[in-house]
Amino acid sequence: MAGGGLDEERVFLRNRTVPEDSWSLAPTHSYLKAPAAAAVRRPVLIYSPGFLDSDSWNTSKAEDLASHGYVVVGIDHTHETYSVEFPRDQTIRGVTPKSASAGYLTSVLLPIRVADTRFVLDQLTELTHGFNPDVDHAALPSQLGRSLDLARIGMFGHSLGGSTTAQAMHEDDRISAGIDLDGPLWGSVGHDGLSRPLGMLGNRNQSARTDPDWLPYWPHNTGRKIPLRVPGARHESFTDQEIIISQLRAADLIPASAAAEAIGTCPPARSVVAQNTFLRAFFDTTLIHDVPSPSDVHDLATSGLEPAA
Repeated sequence: MAGGGLDEERVFLRNRTVPEDSWSLAPTHSYLKAPAAAAVRRPVLIYSPGFLDSDSWNTSKAEDLASHGYVVVGIDHTHETYSVEFPRDQTIRGVTPKSASAGYLTSVLLPIRVADTRFVLDQLTELTHGFNPDVDHAALPSQLGRSLDLARIGMFGHSLGGSTTAQAMHEDDRISAGIDLDGPLWGSVGHDGLSRPLGMLGNRNQSARTDPDWLPYWPHNTGRKIPLRVPGARHESFTDQEIIISQLRAADLIPASAAAEAIGTCPPARSVVAQNTFLRAFFDTTLIHDVPSPSDVHDLATSGLEPAA
């Protein structure tokens, strides 16, 4: 986990009543300070995590997208994420209470998260102009700025990060397409709509007809919405907990009821493949080719997803 490292891992295991010395995360497939492949400018995807989460909770999706030619930029939202490491050995711990109300999330955190997103986009622009936005001017990966195609920016997020994605698209037209992973649609975007495509991937209970927080009626929407769901999934199915919790269950470290409550009944391997396929197909279509068509939705649905209608 990039945000809080081993400390965050211990808290996660403690919250799941798993003995700390009984299990640990495997290494990722990522490398620090690897040079960027600058021969071709690549589409950029911004990732916003769920409430209180760090961006590392979806490392598997970021790695899959990066391995298919995207530059993925994760955001740790300061003062909310468990911990954020800054230059000069400064660590900012999260202070947002878990009990924060929906009103607080909507009126306070959502605007802050959108501002975070726009700040990151500004810093990426600085990179493409040859500037180093690091406060200490620490060396960045070679050729990083030259590898970014800021004419093709997408965004995706889980839970409150999905809400952030939709609202950030509404406020910043630099983001050409977005995906909301099981997040409510809060903020002015719910009324105003979008002129650009938004994919929506929900759990087994999400319905475009019955869940107004997930897909409200947008009287002014002109962009295409693609609402799909993963059969048998639950809220944490859209993070790396899909695999982590299934492994904890297989090792008999958590009860079956707790695993089902977090990630549902969809086989984890199938869920991961379906989600990764959806993300790649959606961004390949919207950022590299054209706007998704009804046939694209059908093809995705037959690959393990279903329309949320």
